[in-house]
Amino acid sequence: MPNTESILKFSFVVLCFINAFATRSRKKDANLLRAAMFFTVLADFHMVLFGNNVPGLVCFCAVQSLYCVRYAGIRYAAALWGVLACAACVLFALKADALNFFTVLYALSFAASITAVYRAKQYAPPNRILTRLGMTLFLLCDVNVALTNAAIPFLAAHSRLTYLLLWIFYLPSQLILSFSAKDFSKKAPRIF
Repeated sequence: MPNTESILKFSFVVLCFINAFATRSRKKDANLLRAAMFFTVLADFHMVLFGNNVPGLVCFCAVQSLYCVRYAGIRYAAALWGVLACAACVLFALKADALNFFTVLYALSFAASITAVYRAKQYAPPNRILTRLGMTLFLLCDVNVALTNAAIPFLAAHSRLTYLLLWIFYLPSQLILSFSAKDFSKKAPRIF
């Protein structure tokens, strides 16, 4: 059963998803962002609320695939899917358990999307800054996820700190990404 802290964290991610719809945006880019954020909500539903890591990782793989399409186009994403299919075959042959299987696939897909966002040329400031900052914070979050779950004695002693850092990076990353498709060229209407 989810505790209050988990519900609050999940609610924040849902609000970021809603914000992605509330923001006046460039249509195609916004649709890819919204789809990625939808899968982020699904991932957090499984992982944050109920501790089901495997379905959460599957959803996060979809998130990173959508970000690859968003930042680098369908051809880049298709190449990623080819690499993921090869990696899946290797992991299947090695009889990796489901958690390790999807962890490796997620790490590969995230590496591709973080590379893509830094190569992306279609964004002008401030969108370029928002996409890169949001994805960098997302990466720092995932580094802390890895450190929190690492079976290294020194890190185990500091797992509470890495868990705290995970959320310090993750929540702002989702908020920043929720604004990253905003059309900043349109001025807000004047009230007075």
